[in-house]
Amino acid sequence: MSVTFDDLIKSSSEKEFLQIFQKAFSYLDQSLLEAHRTILVACYQNPGLSPTLKSSTPEALAQSWLKKYCDSYERRISRRVSQPPGTIADPIVNTIINARINYSSPLTLSEEFSAALRHALLRRYRKGRSTSKQVLNLQAGL
Repeated sequence: MSVTFDDLIKSSSEKEFLQIFQKAFSYLDQSLLEAHRTILVACYQNPGLSPTLKSSTPEALAQSWLKKYCDSYERRISRRVSQPPGTIADPIVNTIINARINYSSPLTLSEEFSAALRHALLRRYRKGRSTSKQVLNLQAGL
């Protein structure tokens, strides 16, 4: 028979619930930290929101939760190293941006405006409404 968080919550007091995790943590030579305790108390007080893990025994369930928690903590977004984008930029994009920025005061261009301008000009170019010759003329100031 499998055991879930909800099963443990229904069959034990909050203190007993935390003791199950305390024993499982000590078995793995881990300390039950205040962060763990806070999460576990929140799970106990909100049974419908608790993790959907299943295991054969309460101790195995606690160990499984601890492993998932530690793995998630170690691979959190703030610790990940991003990969550089794999797409290749269209060379005309820089030409368009440089052409427009050369004729505008850098102090008046916000990042949002620059991004919107880049997007609009690129869409026009790709839809065929602007040719690369027109963009180059724009850059030359014609």
